[in-house]
Amino acid sequence: KLKLSAIRAAMMEEGYPNPIDGKYTLGRHMRGIKVLRGSTEAKEPLPAIAFRLILLYSKGKGLKARCIALAIVFAFFFLLRVSEFAARDAVYMEKFIALRQDVAFYKKGKLCAWSDPEADAVELFIKGSKTDQSGHGCRRMQHATGEEGFCPVRCIQDWLELTHGSAIPPTAPLFSVPIGRYGTEWEVITRDDVTAIMKGAAVECGVDTKVVGTHSIRISGATALLLAGIPPETVQIIGRWISNTFIGYQRYKAELMGGISKKMANTNYAAAQSHDSFSSKEAAV
Repeated sequence: KLKLSAIRAAMMEEGYPNPIDGKYTLGRHMRGIKVLRGSTEAKEPLPAIAFRLILLYSKGKGLKARCIALAIVFAFFFLLRVSEFAARDAVYMEKFIALRQDVAFYKKGKLCAWSDPEADAVELFIKGSKTDQSGHGCRRMQHATGEEGFCPVRCIQDWLELTHGSAIPPTAPLFSVPIGRYGTEWEVITRDDVTAIMKGAAVECGVDTKVVGTHSIRISGATALLLAGIPPETVQIIGRWISNTFIGYQRYKAELMGGISKKMANTNYAAAQSHDSFSSKEAAV
């Protein structure tokens, strides 16, 4: 099923029609696979305060706990899939997982050292994903929030500072944790590590843990952008979606609709009719 989904995504990204449309037998087989695997709860986003708490509670809990927290917050700002920053398990990781050498820092538009306290932006090179199976790669940049903690720039600077001097090479996964007495070996945080922290944050926020998982990080970032008034088209580019399905996230629909009916009820039709884009004749049609 994953391979079929990848083929479908690649074809649609190139502008071809959905290859599964009209394939009723194939559709039945795919639904059968879903039944055999069992139903899954649709994941929901967590509010931004949850990610602040994750960061806060990780202080003083050891290097690995801090690494997981910083990784989650970094992924929140960059709308990353879990496979793009964490390993599946202790043995396997995706070939496009972010590496230490994949991040670059900027100060006033110019490259600078990761340790520069005046760095105001961080860029991540994303080598590939399930919607980029050919591995063309892309770059995404986030700027500093102005906060010392809850900030994509400061988070990754903190992590590089914590692991500075270890034997972890630039070609190692970004969120590799030094282990052993001399830090000459390392382990990569896993999907299970991330899931445990996310479910803990869900409990703190009073959200059902069944609807929170690793994918909640990505949709939380998208929800935060939408609620901040960022155009959906921009969110789609940041998150590298090939469609606008992310707009259907429940919390986005519920919270963003606040005050909409009042605005609709007070629409100034006289002003609207003065624009060429909307005339009374067009309205009648």
